[in-house]
Amino acid sequence: MCRVDPELADVDAHAVWACNRDVLRRIVRGKKFSLREFRSASAFFKGLTGLQVDWSGNFVGMLPGPDLDRDLEDLDAWYALHRDRLRWDGGQGEIVLDGLASAPGAG
Repeated sequence: MCRVDPELADVDAHAVWACNRDVLRRIVRGKKFSLREFRSASAFFKGLTGLQVDWSGNFVGMLPGPDLDRDLEDLDAWYALHRDRLRWDGGQGEIVLDGLASAPGAG
């Protein structure tokens, strides 16, 4: 999994992006993955980009949906536009998009 310790002073935002992207790419290619990896990568991208990764809920839980390959293309396009603005915010303990204001009451 692509976990980041929020206590770290410095984290490579691009390495974390790449790790989460690799999880989705493995799924699209039909390779092995865990549901925990998928949920974590989905939450990472939703929190950072606002883009929802396709998933289908069923009795087993949250599973990748049929449009995941299209979502990966959208995330790649987002990254191409915003890659230079990604950074680690040690105060918030997460990767953020530089230049966006924090939510009220955050941080």
